[in-house]
Amino acid sequence: MELRVARLEDDVEDLRSDMKIVVRDLSFRCGRLEHVPTTWVLIGTIAASQVMLSGFVFAMLTFLPHP
Repeated sequence: MELRVARLEDDVEDLRSDMKIVVRDLSFRCGRLEHVPTTWVLIGTIAASQVMLSGFVFAMLTFLPHP
């Protein structure tokens, strides 16, 4: 009986060490996910770049000599 209990204690200790590794890995991933930009930031960046590109095209068409 004591042999079985000792084996169960060893198994529980192995599970605890595995769980520590899993928790550490999840906390690392959650920390990285906090720095991902939101959807509105991405949409704003794309919109701003499109406005800037259209401004450059307008400036080139306005100020470059026409053939």
